[in-house]
Order: sequence, then structure tokens, then C-alpha cells
Amino acid sequence: MKKSLRIVLTVILAVCLLITIAGCGQQSVTTDEEVSTLDKIKESGKLVMGTNAEFEPFEYHEVVDGQPQIVGFDIDVCKIIADKLGVELVIEDMDFDG
Repeated sequence: MKKSLRIVLTVILAVCLLITIAGCGQQSVTTDEEVSTLDKIKESGKLVMGTNAEFEPFEYHEVVDGQPQIVGFDIDVCKIIADKLGVELVIEDMDFDG
């Protein structure tokens, strides 16, 4: 009795393991007609960053050369990304009301 139970449990465990491995190996298939988000950004020439500039030092309002601007760590990172992509960074300041 114990031997047959052990065999049944081993088979069930093996099947579960195979199902798990098979599920992890699937990849999504894309067609030539689908356009990635990165392609859309490059096509538009703009990287739009939505932020609530109230969290210094990450993003905050500051007057630079007499002009109000949003500055901070997150802004600097996004500027580098936009430069690497060869697009303009557009910063949209908004409230995050949940």
C-alpha cells in the first residue's frame, strides 16, 4: 500500500513539475504589424513623464535662471533616457489623487 501511494505521489509531483516548466517557457508571439511602446516613443519624438513634483529630492519645483522648472533626481534620470533615445522629454506635473 505504501509503495503504490509513493508511486502515485511521485507521478503527480512529476506532472505538476512538467506543467510548471512548460508554463514558464511560453513566449508571446508578435507580428510585424504590432508596434512596441519604444517604437511609439521614438516615432512621436517625445518621452512623456507624468509626475507629482512635491517629493524633493526626487522631483520638485525650483526657479532656474529666472524660470520655474521641475528638477530633481527622477527628472535627471528621465533626461538621460530621453537623450539616449534621441527624443524630447515632456514633463507633465499632476496630482496623484489615488
